Amino acid sequence: KMKVFLRSPSGLRTEVIFDANERAVIGRKSVLSIPSKKCSREQVMLQSNAEEKTLFVIQKGSNPSRILRGPEEIELQKDRPVKLKNGDILEMVITMFPFYVDIEYPKSDESPRKNMTRDGILWEWKDNISWKEFDDLTSDILECAFSEGESTVTLDHGFFAKDGYVVTLVPPTKMKQVNNRTKFERAVRRVVSHKRKAEEGDNNPQDTKRPKTQNAFSLLMSPKQVPKQVTPEPKPKSNFMGGALNGLLDIVRNPERYSSIIHKQDDKMIIIPDKFPKAKVHYLVLPKADMQNFSDLDVSSLPSLRHMRNEANALVKELKQTYPDLIFKVGFHAIPSLKPVHMHVISQDFISDSLKNKKHWNSFATSFFIPVDEFILQLDNMGKIQFDKTKYEAILKGPLICHKCKKEQKTIPALKTHLLSHQ
Repeated sequence: KMKVFLRSPSGLRTEVIFDANERAVIGRKSVLSIPSKKCSREQVMLQSNAEEKTLFVIQKGSNPSRILRGPEEIELQKDRPVKLKNGDILEMVITMFPFYVDIEYPKSDESPRKNMTRDGILWEWKDNISWKEFDDLTSDILECAFSEGESTVTLDHGFFAKDGYVVTLVPPTKMKQVNNRTKFERAVRRVVSHKRKAEEGDNNPQDTKRPKTQNAFSLLMSPKQVPKQVTPEPKPKSNFMGGALNGLLDIVRNPERYSSIIHKQDDKMIIIPDKFPKAKVHYLVLPKADMQNFSDLDVSSLPSLRHMRNEANALVKELKQTYPDLIFKVGFHAIPSLKPVHMHVISQDFISDSLKNKKHWNSFATSFFIPVDEFILQLDNMGKIQFDKTKYEAILKGPLICHKCKKEQKTIPALKTHLLSHQ
């Protein structure tokens, strides 16, 4: 039998058990206790497929339901089945009545999830005997934290909500998860698919699989290997915000190469859209003067910065013609992640697939984001820009607090669902 557990944010858990190819209708009074009439009595139908070990959800009610899968949002359409996965959040009505989805497949020799995560990465934990897969949502959380260089990440969603778990990500060879209540430890590993290996190269240091070992006899009988002389290839130049620290410098130095993305430029600045926007509208204003770091700024930088501010404010006026309902802020990160010094123009909806983790949120929705007028005033008064690194690094690691109602949210998917209520 296949079991499906639907957990509400309050901790209420509903269990649905399927026989082979069975269907179950879920709604306001069937299975779930939802008081609102916005949710139909027969809101969605779950359909299991025993042969493929998959579960589908089908829209039945008049008000549409939705699946939140990491940054992905899937709106259900009537009578069109959509595959449901472990770790999904099923909103019975869009922005309302969210339930975490945990699927327990029938035991078999073959894993029910035959594919890796979307990026070809699989995260696993080890029990007393073998390695087990994390659900999709947890894998996405771990991969985001790993790719951002985080040393640890806290899991407090779904199954992990009761005790809370801390996963240590570095060094990769000693990854582990620790139960906050019992302090019980289990090993964790990151597995890279063959396709991803081919793209990254076989010497990817992030791959945590152990190499094959040889016994003494095979080592004795094997021919000696003569090391090949390999000429290192020159590193490719960083392209438009390709993730490197100096990713924006090439745009400032060679703007003619990037004419297709430049929104506006003059002799003092360049305006471009952010390649990874953290909201519906997100632009960067870059100085043409040599301002790679805050340490390069002094009172002589004020004319350029004031000109950038004026152009940013003019951009906001322009954008308000197209987006009259959006609110915009202009400012700087207290600890920049890219060179040169750059100014952000960002709408305050924060609806974006590129907003994926706590760092992204806290860098824009907290005091880590320094308003442009405050930034320029400090430079004018003190003759320099200096922020307390320890203080602002702590802000980045702080809780996920809604910037409008100040309510704390446990996870990024929960925060994104909550933000929609303010739209």
